[in-house]
Amino acid sequence: MAGSKVLFETSKGNIVIQLHPEWSALGCEHFIKLVQAGFYDGAPWFRVIEGFVAQCGISASARLNEDMGEKTIKDEPLVMGNGKGKVSFGRTGAPNSRSSHIFINYKDNNFLDHQGFPAFGEVVEGMDVALSLAKVEFEDQFTLASPAGMDIFRDEFPDADYILKATVQN
Repeated sequence: MAGSKVLFETSKGNIVIQLHPEWSALGCEHFIKLVQAGFYDGAPWFRVIEGFVAQCGISASARLNEDMGEKTIKDEPLVMGNGKGKVSFGRTGAPNSRSSHIFINYKDNNFLDHQGFPAFGEVVEGMDVALSLAKVEFEDQFTLASPAGMDIFRDEFPDADYILKATVQN
């Protein structure tokens, strides 16, 4: 895992995320499992807020959402915070609630640090691509994870961007 990178081939171009297990070992391990299972293949960037974050983490496959989307990992101490280009798992306010949602910080969002969002990686190539993703705010994440969710999302946001393929690069 040390030295691993994940390549997101997106509808706008490539984004390469360098993983840092010294920042979040559980986060890196969980992210690699999701990528290797094809969880992010075809996934939409469903929450892209200018000057804040780009978020994904709901699979295009309803089966993968059901099988893996709610599997959580334990909280870890903050080693690296949410600076520009850092990648973190989303979570609810509940303990140990990191699952499949990840976000790329568009700027220094260090106010998230005390809320339990440790970074596990950083964008090392393609930050310009991440910053160019179509601005989207799809609030109904339960619907998006359902079998008809992707069609509903496409109808509402025809210009949205997607992760076409995600692969681990060692």
